Amino acid sequence: MTPIEHKCARCGRTFEDDEECLIHNEDHTRCLCDDCAPTAEARKVLIIGTGRCGTHYLSRILRRIGCEVPHERIGHDGGIGWFFATDTPWNDHDRSRFAFGQIWTVTREPLATISSQHTHVRKMWKFIGRVQNWTFPKNKTLRAAWHYVKWNTLCLDQSDWHFRVEDIHRDSAVYREMRSRLGLRRRKCPILPTDINTRKHRRSYKSVTLDDLRALGDAELISALRDVSARCGYVLND
Repeated sequence: MTPIEHKCARCGRTFEDDEECLIHNEDHTRCLCDDCAPTAEARKVLIIGTGRCGTHYLSRILRRIGCEVPHERIGHDGGIGWFFATDTPWNDHDRSRFAFGQIWTVTREPLATISSQHTHVRKMWKFIGRVQNWTFPKNKTLRAAWHYVKWNTLCLDQSDWHFRVEDIHRDSAVYREMRSRLGLRRRKCPILPTDINTRKHRRSYKSVTLDDLRALGDAELISALRDVSARCGYVLND
């Protein structure tokens, strides 16, 4: 059977059948050459971190000061969300279509984050396990603590800048740096309630202490958690 030859309507290059067709539309009008390949959509910033680290709060602040970075979506200026730490799509959210000028990691105090991560639903844990090739522990506290270690490491290793969510307040050095990196005009940090997305009222929420983690008997976890916490600017006090 003679192959059907197509001609790229953009660069004039000819190619056969579907093999070299970049976009499988009815007309087969685009090829795979560099001139015709779609370019990634440019965005200012991508902000990542673990779940329950304050991304919703941070998104609200950025949008108030004129930077369109919606929570768990990609907007005009960028996006923010825990699942954007990986190129693996979460539902219909896929960061790979975009080119980000900067990638930031935001973190929250370890024990507060781990406590809140008890509210993660099973679908989230399955995604996390698949992305990191990780068979997570059945114990929810152990699972949340190791997630804090592993996911923050994933985020920090790809980031241009890291900051703590607790350091975002009026005229703080972190807030000024954030504004400068985004090219935003001078403006005071808006005052918003820090519990706008709290999960403390949920039955699955569990307040976790360092003694609770020690009681799990995983010495490697305590060591790894101390290391990541220090990297993020926190001290786990005995």
